[in-house]
Amino acid sequence: APDSRLIHFNAETAADPKMVSDKGPGTGDSAWDTRKIPSLLAGKAVEFIHRSAGENPFLLVYWSPTVHLPHMPPGTLDGKPIRETTPSRHLDMIRVLDWEVSRIVAALRETGEWGNTLFIFTSDNGGLTDGEAAKVGHYPGGGFRGSKNLPWEGGHRVPLIVTWPGVVKPGTRSDALVNGTDLVATIAELVGTRLTTQQAMDSWSFLPLLRGDDHFKPRQELLLQAGSRNELMFRQGPWKLIMQSDHKLTRFDPIALFNLDENPAEDEARNLIHDPAHAERVRAMRARYLAIRNSGERTAPLPHQRPGAVHP
Repeated sequence: APDSRLIHFNAETAADPKMVSDKGPGTGDSAWDTRKIPSLLAGKAVEFIHRSAGENPFLLVYWSPTVHLPHMPPGTLDGKPIRETTPSRHLDMIRVLDWEVSRIVAALRETGEWGNTLFIFTSDNGGLTDGEAAKVGHYPGGGFRGSKNLPWEGGHRVPLIVTWPGVVKPGTRSDALVNGTDLVATIAELVGTRLTTQQAMDSWSFLPLLRGDDHFKPRQELLLQAGSRNELMFRQGPWKLIMQSDHKLTRFDPIALFNLDENPAEDEARNLIHDPAHAERVRAMRARYLAIRNSGERTAPLPHQRPGAVHP
């Protein structure tokens, strides 16, 4: 704002004490108001779409902080009440996120670009635990064990929702293993950008999957890491190994093994880590994880070298 100044932003200086994020106090803008951020960002996205629509392709990457702490719902959006219209501030903010998406979709329709747009909606990590939301049947983790920062599926398994008129058939589903970093190779292949051997080395294009290619072979392995803890996870098909490490990453101690096809809830009573029948699998998966981690080599094929690759 014109009268903004840098201040020590904390619960006393903020317009609302809850406005200080979970990252803690620090230097900030005296005029900062978290409640205004969704409408500000959505407005900029809409302006960009209207400015970019036309003959040339454009890419909009929209990172919404809406459902992240602190949960600061605005009183209204487009004249409709938002704050305290659900059992929790978290659920209020999910309503705000829905509104943000609707603004972007509306701009694409208004400019005639919707029918020519690949639209991807996803998240960078699992949801938050919300006791009030659970009381009304909303589970941010989709019913999987754990939440953000935890090593279980609820900590990192997230929705990947795609619309692409004329290409992706509405209502179709896929159980293919996909990582967020795979978006890089996917979009590169879509626009005909040839990645070098040193670019996006772990990014596996799933463009054929979106196009309905029955012969597409998705990734079978995936390295993961719990957000702010020291667990490391390795997927091989349905098998998931969880390892405990230290801050210096000098130890990789296996602590859990689950078959997600047979135990999607990761029921601890069915943890196979100490089952002698799976001792060799644990050893081999840990060794494979370390080999990938330490090799510095590509783990994903270059899209343009994949058999049957099609470029515009």
